[in-house]
Amino acid sequence: MGEALDFEEVRGILKETSRMMQEMTLRQEEAEKEWQAMRAETDRLRREREQAMKKMSEEIDRLSKNVGGLNRSMGELMEVLIGGRVWERFAAYPYNFTRIRPQVEIIDDKKRVRSDIDLLLLNDEWAMAV
Repeated sequence: MGEALDFEEVRGILKETSRMMQEMTLRQEEAEKEWQAMRAETDRLRREREQAMKKMSEEIDRLSKNVGGLNRSMGELMEVLIGGRVWERFAAYPYNFTRIRPQVEIIDDKKRVRSDIDLLLLNDEWAMAV
């Protein structure tokens, strides 16, 4: 067996163990503070990203509406400019269209508008999309 430890040696070992435990506790507290700071920063960055994504989505929606409105306005302008004279263009052909329908929507099975026809020329036998 090994040598027996005297009281002072045991006391020194206990002091050193106590010091080491205090140091470990301090390190754990520091690590916990760092973890909390990193978590708070991550949460802050996530909130900023969500706000930026929301703002970007709103901007895309706004831009889409503006572009869609512009496209629609241009389409309506073309219908007015061309629609009134479309009869003249087809008078030379034997179709003899008797009706015109502007803005005919193409709807799918789920009742969603998928597209539209600017002008639909009709007679009892033929139909032509313009």
